[in-house]
Amino acid sequence: AFLLHPDIRKFADLTIMLDVPFPLCNERIKMRQAHRSPDEYLSYKALLLERYVIPYFEKYRGDADIIVDNSGADWQIVKCSLQE
Repeated sequence: AFLLHPDIRKFADLTIMLDVPFPLCNERIKMRQAHRSPDEYLSYKALLLERYVIPYFEKYRGDADIIVDNSGADWQIVKCSLQE
């Protein structure tokens, strides 16, 4: 998940980021994990998302070669910086 960090990114030939609004991301986490995770754990995951994941992706979002908007049923490429 944290492959856009410069120390790791320099080893990648291509990076693709799925761009999802963070409230929607949190809802998807709850939907996937609610059947196996207690509410306390899901609250903890939401805290980690807010504290670490959101700032990380805000900082490094622009470093991805391709950004795909995955917020709805129909995804679309919103950035592609590949050169032929």
